[in-house]
Amino acid sequence: MNAVFSTLWASVIRTFVPLIVGAVSSWAATAGIPLDDGFEPALFAVLSFVFGAVYHIGIRLLETYVSPRFGWLLGLAKSPDSYTAGNAPAQPGLATDLREHANEAKHVYPVSDAHEPTVSVDPADRGKPGILHAERDGDNI
Repeated sequence: MNAVFSTLWASVIRTFVPLIVGAVSSWAATAGIPLDDGFEPALFAVLSFVFGAVYHIGIRLLETYVSPRFGWLLGLAKSPDSYTAGNAPAQPGLATDLREHANEAKHVYPVSDAHEPTVSVDPADRGKPGILHAERDGDNI
């Protein structure tokens, strides 16, 4: 299994476990309580979201600040590398390619601080960086 797929799979597992915990918790919280048929689905959805979010945030905080072993409560003990700052594996991709091309372009096409180049008809300005030289042809430049 390649690194991208395993990271994606870990992320999916660690997302769906809190969703399931939230749904089971909201079902348990509303079990045995007589509710209106129109209100019950809305309450279940809100409670599922709240319980799942609180569970996920709580476990991530425990995992980050107490011990990585708390990751098992999210379905996998190890968080995906994309969660961990500075430990993401070097993977070829669009963002990496664009950064490399941008860095190469800076060396090939130097960017000046001026936003617009200066236009000059003075022959002494010919070849100076940041100055576009125009030849005078009658009254047209």
